[in-house]
Amino acid sequence: MDVTPQLIEIWKKSIIEIKLPSRWAPIWDGANLYANNLPPDLNGKMMYVITAYNPGSEVRTDQENLDADRQLRTRVEKIPFANWLESVGRSLSGSHAEYGYAVYGIDKEVADKLSEEFGQIGYYGFSKSGMAIYVKDQEDGFIPV
Repeated sequence: MDVTPQLIEIWKKSIIEIKLPSRWAPIWDGANLYANNLPPDLNGKMMYVITAYNPGSEVRTDQENLDADRQLRTRVEKIPFANWLESVGRSLSGSHAEYGYAVYGIDKEVADKLSEEFGQIGYYGFSKSGMAIYVKDQEDGFIPV
């Protein structure tokens, strides 16, 4: 699937949450960053939100998505020095949700590799100062938009 300007706008307007010990907390509401909800040990680094759901916007069954999510979790757990939290990206209407992992303590190259391995065409990056969306470019890998 091609990454179109319309798809990028949908991603920008999504709600992104991470699972804290006591609740789901928003880090992006479609327009605003909630930096206070980011992990305190982020220490100026990026946190990457990656999913294994619906690769390349292919619609999969719930079971296929759950199986892929488990595989992604297994991969994330094996990355040395990586910290992670469960995450979910939702449409503003609430009609669509994709679970995944907010991973930090890794380089962007590792996030690129994970996203590629699970067939994704884009993922999010968060820091205390902002949000970025990285999309797959055939020639340059994942680039910010």
